Amino acid sequence: MRKSKTKIIVASVFHACGADTAWYLLTMLLLALSGPLSILFRGRILDAAVSRDGKLLREMLCFAGVALLSFLAAYGNSIGKQRMRKKLYGHFSEKLLDKFTRISYAAYESPETMDAIKRAGDAPQEHILEFFTILLETISELVSVFCYGAVFASLSVWCLLLGTAAFGAVLFFDLKRIRLMMELYEGQTLDERLMESYEKALAARKTLYDLRVAGAVPHFLKKRKELSDGIVRERYRRTVQSQLVYSWGEMATVLWMAIVLLFSADALLKGKATLGLFVALAGSLQQMAGAFRSLGEKYSELQRRAAFVGYYMAFMELEEASAGKMASTDQEGPPAGKMASTDQEESPAGKMALTEKEALAGKKGTQEAAGPGIRFEHVTFTYPGQKEPALRDVSFALPPGTRTALVGHNGSGKSTLVKLLCGLYQPDSGRIFIDGRNIAELSPDALRRYFSVVFQDYGRYCFTLRENVELGDVEKMRAPDWERERHVQEALRQGLAEDLAGMLGKPLGNMSPEGIGLSGGQWQRLALSRACFRDSAVLLLDEPTASLDPVAENRLYANFTEMMRDRACILISHRLAVARYTDRILVLEGGRLTEEGNHDSLMEKKGLYASMYRAQSHWYVSQEGGHAGRDGAADPEAMGEGAGLPDICGAL
Repeated sequence: MRKSKTKIIVASVFHACGADTAWYLLTMLLLALSGPLSILFRGRILDAAVSRDGKLLREMLCFAGVALLSFLAAYGNSIGKQRMRKKLYGHFSEKLLDKFTRISYAAYESPETMDAIKRAGDAPQEHILEFFTILLETISELVSVFCYGAVFASLSVWCLLLGTAAFGAVLFFDLKRIRLMMELYEGQTLDERLMESYEKALAARKTLYDLRVAGAVPHFLKKRKELSDGIVRERYRRTVQSQLVYSWGEMATVLWMAIVLLFSADALLKGKATLGLFVALAGSLQQMAGAFRSLGEKYSELQRRAAFVGYYMAFMELEEASAGKMASTDQEGPPAGKMASTDQEESPAGKMALTEKEALAGKKGTQEAAGPGIRFEHVTFTYPGQKEPALRDVSFALPPGTRTALVGHNGSGKSTLVKLLCGLYQPDSGRIFIDGRNIAELSPDALRRYFSVVFQDYGRYCFTLRENVELGDVEKMRAPDWERERHVQEALRQGLAEDLAGMLGKPLGNMSPEGIGLSGGQWQRLALSRACFRDSAVLLLDEPTASLDPVAENRLYANFTEMMRDRACILISHRLAVARYTDRILVLEGGRLTEEGNHDSLMEKKGLYASMYRAQSHWYVSQEGGHAGRDGAADPEAMGEGAGLPDICGAL
């Protein structure tokens, strides 16, 4: 059975704050008793002054003691709350960040997930702390009300019963008010996320530049204002509605106060109550009415905070990436940078462990039959919330060390295939093997050791340049400084970022006054260097030259063989000139693997790859002596071996 929010919160606070929680409880109890005791001694001081029985000094000292105790308890309560806030902030911040690292990548495709992240807020520890403290304050107020109620019961039991009814009315209308406001908050979550997206677009340098050049800033401002006006209008309407509901509880409290005053005045006039008791009753009446309002507000706030805590709990229950079925990583694969070797003979083009026909047909479908290298068996995958699969029954096998190009039109499934290989998503059906092991049975850490990845949306981190490179393999940060320096320099060389080597200790970005701004191409070369820094068996490159200038792109392709000397590579690129220098080319269309082979064999088939290659050929400029095709463009088939690669940048 699922634990209640209250139990979870109380347990979490005690776990995180320890003795500070006990101190806070003690001070809350003292504050709860100080109010009624203060009222009591005020009445007794007045009675002692009227009767002149010599008890005045004692009563005054008692009153002073209560006042001092109240002051010390309030001060201790404030200190205790601050100490709890500090500890809770560290405790829950770590839990939140840890959860973010474990959320399933596929979960981010769901609008419900994004709503849960939005509703969880930036500081759930504040909601948890406030829920806990308000809960204790509510208990404290109830103790005070109980003490005040004892005073009214001495006058008439009807005063106590009517007070209970008034208190019930206050709680009822307050609860209704808070429900109205929470419905508003939940209903506007999507609109608020949309408005934030407009604000980010107007504040981000890249998008703002694009909007300014296009003259679209006024349009964006108009759309944001329309959305903002709608949100504010609905909030105003709901706030007025909730305040009208709240006023009914206030009216019940005022009516009860009037009735108690009549009872008190009647008792004083008839001699049934002393002047001190009358003053105590009048003071208690004020305190009791204040306690009613306070309890109503605290109860409403408790419900509101509980809703936010519920959002936090919903966030913490989001689907997490599978940890794999194998517990030990020591036996989960070869060391980083080494894939299992194969005794099968490999040609320079890279023979498949199985024949092409067997791989596509999936005849050897058992885990034991899957050889070394990478193997897909009848893999189908559909993104959450989508009806059509992004990949359909994809099967292929690549031996260790194979340099592979993924080719296809936009939306054909190239990036999806890479994400499945990295374990970011789980296939709907089919299996993926690395060195004969199903990746579904590998832990995330074991799977990550195989790959270095440069996605299209690579990270730009406001660390030093050295740290930006070393993030590719944080384990290497433990090495001696001279060794770290050597690894970083080598990675920069492989990533064609040697020109940045003189800025290793400089912070990047605009978070520091000394921060250095890099161009898009420099950031991309830095991302390549970060991938090369890791001693992985396979390098995954998703459009690695998208932000590079023609010269840098030409250098990358010219050094492609050197970069891949000790590792396999899977390359996604719309620039097909580089595909001819890979061992295998996989052609995807509509999520299906339609063609497979090397450049020469696919050109002979005259299929989709040949069509795409010829469509791009008019961008290639032939070298001296090369044969130009139609409209003066280079004819890639007439160019010599090696001509297409260096000349890819000639006309760009």
